[in-house]
Formats: sequence, C-alpha cells, structure tokens
Amino acid sequence: MERMLKVIMVLGLMLYGCKSQSSCLIIQDAFRIDCHPHPNMNESSCLERGCCWKDPLAGSDTDAPKCYYPAEFSPYRIDSMESIKDGMKYTIVKDKPSYVPKDILRLDVYVTFVQGDIARVRIIDPANERFEVPYVFSDEASTSPKNTMFDLTITNDPFAILIKNKRTGDIIFNSRIGPLIYSDQFIQISTLLPSHNVYGLGEHRNSYKLQTTWQTLAFWNRDQPPVINHNLYGTQPVAMFAGKEGNKYGIFMLNSNAMDAVLQPAPALTFRTIGGVIDLFIYAGPTAFDVVRQHYTIVQRPHFQPYWALGFHLCRYGYKDINEVRDVYNRMKFIGFPYDIQWTDIDAMKNRLVFTFDDVNWSGLPEFVHELHRNNMKYTPINDPCIGINLPEGMTYPALEEGLKNDVFIRDSTGELLVGRVWPGDCYFPDFTSPKAVEWWGNEIEKFNATAPFDGFWIDMNEPASFVPGSVKGCPASELNDPWYVPKVIGNLYEKTVCPSALQVMSNQYNLHNLYGFIESKVTFEAITNLTPEKRHFVLSRSTFAGSGHYAGHWTGDNWSTWSDLYYSINEMFNFNLFGLPFVGADICGFFDDTNEELCTRWMQLGAFYPFMRNHNTINVVPQDPTVFSEPARQAMLVALYWRYRLIPFYYTLSYESHMNLRPIINSLMFLYENDFVCETLDTQFVIGTSIMVAPVLNEKATSINIYFPDDTWFDLNTFENVGTTGWITIPVDINSVPMYIRRGSIVPTHIITKGKNAIENRDSKFLLYVVLHPTKMATGNLFWDDGESVNGSSTMINFLAFDQLLSINAVLPPDPYIQPLIVDEIVIIGLADSHVRNPTVNGASKPFSLSRGALLIHNVASNMNSEDPVTVRWEYFV
Repeated sequence: MERMLKVIMVLGLMLYGCKSQSSCLIIQDAFRIDCHPHPNMNESSCLERGCCWKDPLAGSDTDAPKCYYPAEFSPYRIDSMESIKDGMKYTIVKDKPSYVPKDILRLDVYVTFVQGDIARVRIIDPANERFEVPYVFSDEASTSPKNTMFDLTITNDPFAILIKNKRTGDIIFNSRIGPLIYSDQFIQISTLLPSHNVYGLGEHRNSYKLQTTWQTLAFWNRDQPPVINHNLYGTQPVAMFAGKEGNKYGIFMLNSNAMDAVLQPAPALTFRTIGGVIDLFIYAGPTAFDVVRQHYTIVQRPHFQPYWALGFHLCRYGYKDINEVRDVYNRMKFIGFPYDIQWTDIDAMKNRLVFTFDDVNWSGLPEFVHELHRNNMKYTPINDPCIGINLPEGMTYPALEEGLKNDVFIRDSTGELLVGRVWPGDCYFPDFTSPKAVEWWGNEIEKFNATAPFDGFWIDMNEPASFVPGSVKGCPASELNDPWYVPKVIGNLYEKTVCPSALQVMSNQYNLHNLYGFIESKVTFEAITNLTPEKRHFVLSRSTFAGSGHYAGHWTGDNWSTWSDLYYSINEMFNFNLFGLPFVGADICGFFDDTNEELCTRWMQLGAFYPFMRNHNTINVVPQDPTVFSEPARQAMLVALYWRYRLIPFYYTLSYESHMNLRPIINSLMFLYENDFVCETLDTQFVIGTSIMVAPVLNEKATSINIYFPDDTWFDLNTFENVGTTGWITIPVDINSVPMYIRRGSIVPTHIITKGKNAIENRDSKFLLYVVLHPTKMATGNLFWDDGESVNGSSTMINFLAFDQLLSINAVLPPDPYIQPLIVDEIVIIGLADSHVRNPTVNGASKPFSLSRGALLIHNVASNMNSEDPVTVRWEYFV
C-alpha cells in the first residue's frame, strides 16, 4: 500500500511538472508578467511562488523577467452574475490563496458604461470596505447610455475582461495576458495594448512616446527635481494609446496608493498598486481629442483662469528685501517689458512661517502690493502647508495657536502630533480632510489677505515634503510604513515625506499621500473663492493628482538651467494637457544653477507660448529677469513677449474652450495628424489650439533648425509666405528667431498691443485678425470675451467665417451680453488664390489695403465685432 502511494505521488508530481512546464513554455518573452518584482529575486524564491523561472531567449527581450507567471496562475472564476444599471456585476472566486499575503478569494466586479464612450471596470472586496478616492469622479459623467461604443466579452476560469471598440474593431482592454492579483496590500491587473504607441502616465520626465521595453513608472508624490523615469511631484495614472489606423484610446486607473505602471513589448500595460481598489476607466476615443474630452469628463473640467493669469509672471527665491523687488519692478517698467504678476517666495515670510511677512526687510510689502494694484498689476505669494513650531522667544503665531486649539494637524500612529521639518524648522502638517482644518485654513487665508491682498495663491512643498524621513522621530515598523511590496519609487515610502502610518480624519497617509496636494488645492481654491465669490481665481500647485486642474494650475517643479530641461518642457506641456491641467508651464530659464544669456533668450522664446508663463529661479544664482541681459538679448526677448501679449485673446478663448468644451490648449502634432508616423514621436514642435505651430530653437549656438511640416498647408506667421512643401525642412535662425506657422482654415484673433502695456492694460486695444484660407477658400475661428474675471458674468462669443471672397463676423449675444466695443482694425487674409486682389470693403465701405507676399492686409477696418449687426468683409479677384 505504501509503495502504491509513493508511485501515485511520483506520477502526480510528474503530471504537475509537465503541466507547469507547458504553462511556462507557451508564454513568449514579450508576454511575461513579472512574478517577482521585489528585489533579491532568485530561482528558489521564484519557484516557491509557483511561478516560472527561465532566462529570456538569446536575442529576444533581454530585460524580460526571469521569474514570470505561468498561464492560468491562481485564477478567479465566475460564481454569479447579474445585470445592473448601466452594466453588469460579476462575483468571482478562487479556491485557494496565492503566494501574496492576505489574498482575497472573493471579489465583486462591476463593468459599467459611464457614457457611451467611457467604460468603467471597478473591482472591490465585498466583505471589507477599502479606501476609494472620494473626490475625482465627475457628476457630469453619471449618465445611463442606451448605446455604447463598446463590445464586452467576459471569459470564465480564468476570469478575464475584453472590451472592444465596436466602431473601429480595436480591442482596447484585454486582461487575459496576466493573472488578476488582489490582496490587502498588493493588487495587480494587466491589459494587452493594440500598439506600442503609448503616451502619458505622469508625473515623470520621459520621452513623449513612452518606451514599451520593460519600463516601470512609479507613482508616489515626491519633492524631487525632475530626473528621467523617477517618481516626481504628482500622480496622473492615465495613458493614451494608439490602435490601428491611428485611432486613439485611453485608460485611467483611479487609485491614490503607491503604484507602478509597467510597459512591456507585448505590448501590454500592468498596474500594480499596494492598496485601495481597482477602478479603471476605459476611453473609446477614437481620436486624441476624444480621449482628452473623455478624461476631462471623469476628472472634472479644467478651471477657467482669469484673463490676467495669461500674462507674464516674474519671481525668484532669493530677493533680499522689498527694495530689491521694487528695483526689478522699476527696471521692467523702464525698459518696457510687459508683465502682469509679481511674486514673492519664502524670503518675504517672517522666519519662513506661512501666513506672515517679514516686518523688517519686507516692511513695505503691503504698500507695494497696493502700488501694484494701482498700476494694473497683480500679486502672488507662496504658501507651504507645514506650520512652524520653533518660534523666537516672545513671538506669537496665530496660525499655530488656532491650529492647535482646533486640532487641525496630522497625527502619528500613536495619536501624537506628527512633527516634520521643512523651511521654518520643525512643523506640523495640516490635515486638509478635517472639516475643522478646512475652516481654519480659510480663516488664515482671509487674515493674510487683509494684510497684503493677494490675487493668486501659490502652494508649494505639498507632496507633502519634509526634510526628515517620516518625522523627527522616524517611522515605527509597520505594514503601512514598510509594506510587503514597495513600488519602484526613489528610496522608500517615507523618504522626504511623512510616515504612511500618519493619521488623518479621512484615512491614513498610506491612502491619502498622493491626494495631499490635490486636497490642499481644492481647500485653498474654495477658501479664496469664499473671499470674492463673484471672481475667478488663480491657484498654482506643485503636487497634483487626477482632477487637480479643476482647482489649480501647475508648474513643472524645480528644473535646471540646461538645454535638456528646455527641451523636456514641451513634453511636460503635452502630458499635462492630457492629464487635465492645461494651465501649465516650466520655470523659464531654469530654477537651479546659473543660466546664461543664450539659454535664457531661447527659453523666453519658448516660454512665451506656455499657457502659464513664469520666469523663476533659486537663491544664490545669477539674476535672470529679462532686464539683466544685454540689449540684443533683451530685444529678442521682447519680440517673444510681444507675440505673447498679441496672442492673449486667442489663449483666453482656448482656455474658455478647454473649460467648456473639454479641449487641450497645447497639442502635439499627433493630435492633428494621427496617421503621420513622424508625429507619433515629434516633441520639438507644438500647436497652440489647432492653428499656430511653434518650432522653438532648442540647441545651443544653433544657426539652423529642422522643422517637420505634415501634409497640410502652412504659412509663415512672420512673413505670410506659404511653406509650400511637406516633410523636414531646414531653416536658418538667429538669436531673434521665433519660428511660427499658421495653419490653413484658421482665423486667429490677436491684439494690436501698445508696447510696455500688460494684459490688463491692453484689454481695450483694437484687434487684428489673421484669416488663413483653406484650399477650399474657407476658414473659421472664434473669440470669447468677458470682463476677464467674473463668474457667470456678461460675455460674448464672436464667430468668424471666411468663404471664397467673404469674411463674416457675428456676435452671439446672450441675454446679458458683454457690452464693451471690440474693435477690429486690421485684417490679414493669407492664402489667397493669387495676388490679383482689389477693392476690399467692410459693410460696403471701401478700405485702404496693401499686399504682402500674397497676403491681403486691410487697414482701418474700425468695426465693432461686439454688435447685433454682423461685420461683413468682401474683396475681389481680377485677372
């Protein structure tokens, strides 16, 4: 009997070995899902997990994991299913746990259709409530679509989900490539992708098109100057990817815990997180603009910035006192550099304590702010979250006293106040999930505003950042501070921040860390709105999460004064326009290290087209405001700045459309030319809206640059000449060059600016229209106008339509229209059939004109576009 049992056992092991071996051999290297993402992996630890151990084939994907899941590893199967509102619910089970601690054997899977073009896959533990992001999902998306763009297929044993865009035929979600792992502190789901063209997944410094060669991107907000592939200030786990024929789709993982996103050459994407739930949104596209609209729908529409925020902002960390700021202000005005907003950094605080200002070196700050306001300028101070507790003897600090009285600060896992260390020294972090803290924060903002009335509010160091790991006491050993798996972050989960075990009213930092800056943005925006609810406001945040753009803009952090950082800023614009934060920009000329004249000039020429345009640098480096450079450099910078101020009406309209119609402000050329393979990776040029392409000079000592022109009709915006060809073209450049091209079919409204005047002062300026006829002789455009800052105030939309020999300008006047006259005085018509043009008229009256390289320039138009009566412009061709 004993001998028979041994034979049976041997046969069983042989059969198991054969099955296991075959389950491993059928998986190609590119399709391997890593079974041992921990460090110190070896064959023994891999096999103990029931996984496959095998070197990649020679010459194949050498970075493929040696330890990978076999086919049908620890599978779930369907136990029951039912139809629910907007979709289906599946209960799935598995018989025994996997190697992962605290594996969950029973799950509920909800596959619903939020809109006809947005699917949602939400997987939860029905037996235990787990943390879910409470803020982001927009009520606007809660609809009950009768028809969707999706075909849903569910497979059983192993359970898997396939979602196909039924209009294009592309499978845009397919979880069959790898096992679903769902434990208390390790959750993983994978999907095949229809192509290698993947974009987004921030905040990281990376190429525009991401690499699908075993690239792991970690999400854990960190005070980290941008370096390639490391986790930076924000968490934006959304990817856009291409299908066949250039169609675009998207996937968004709504989860705030520490996470990895792994891209591999199958191609496939794996989300691996250590908490929360799986909450995926699948975007049906099928265009890049559709994907952006679908994502903005979920994460809430971007904030419509006030008009003045589109002007030039100036700041530095290292102003010695109020007199130095006044000197900068006076130089800017004397030389004629327009700017709208003066900022101050932590130098202006007393002992670097927030909600204070230094009454010795900065004693004249309130008076200076009032002077700015009298001169049509704005003021933005910095504010860090951590409230200092090491006070000079005899000093009172109301923000601290009121905070302690109202119990508004984060506590450690023992219930004691957690002490971090930031600029003021030891400090307490506000718990912005506490209703008491929200009220206290609003009160402190109100009191500070009464002292030095600000216009914008800059919130920094809100990852949250700390100069000690975890706290001044460190972090206790626990599953939260040192979990079973740590994503591929720099260091550990408490390096340069607070302990994950720290306690807040809503949850712990383990769940809330990546939301800290987002919640502070929300609370700050609402507090400022309460001060003047009739106005739109400007908040700038370093740390972000999905949905931050509903409350704040973003700058890309503490960059470096290098040509490389100049180049990467374009991709950062692309990404944040996808993420839902279109009001974005980099620190012009760089934050760290000394800039130089050529680099700063080129950066001003690029930065003039960032949606958010600010020059800012750090302490103990050379000044870099535009006035400190040579006369030739200043003139080159002025040319770029003048273009910025001419284009502010266009940017304002795009900002309005971004808010109302859920569109990006800055686009890569791929958005316009989805079947052009060059545009798939092109990140040295960009398009403002869909009309103006900018090709900045990005290399040192450049005398020429290469510009790519897709198959379209483009005109040089400086000379009006038709480029006349497609593909790569080399053009000469000098220090004054700002290569800009306007696309056929566009009508772009601009201001005829008065040099030296800023955005507010130029609001009464007359307009110049660029009308670029399509080969069909048609062009369209629009202009949104209001008082520049009111919420739901009077407004006007001006629509432009040109066809053949006619330009029609029509105001769409609401019941309460904005009544300021909007005078168009110059019209440039580009792309005429030939130069034989005569007799331009405006509402039947002849107007003086001139011709320039095939463009018709109509002068002294002197017509009010904001009128019930349309403006009609005609011209004639003759032989």
